[in-house]
Amino acid sequence: MQADLTRAYRDVCERRNTVFVETFSPLVTHENWNTDLTLSGGYHPGQAGYGLIAWLVLHNGWNQWLGVKAAPAS
Repeated sequence: MQADLTRAYRDVCERRNTVFVETFSPLVTHENWNTDLTLSGGYHPGQAGYGLIAWLVLHNGWNQWLGVKAAPAS
């Protein structure tokens, strides 16, 4: 079900020429993500889970969405 929604969201973003950041597939089997979800009863992640989402957004679309160049890696 969630994988189907993710594909649909990606499709909508592509058709509207906007940035889509994939978060489901990279996290679905991630140990920290699943631990956070288990501890919350399955409804939302904890601090580690939100950090993982932030990392995905920062490294997979943030600069494109803002229309700026990424800083050079140090």
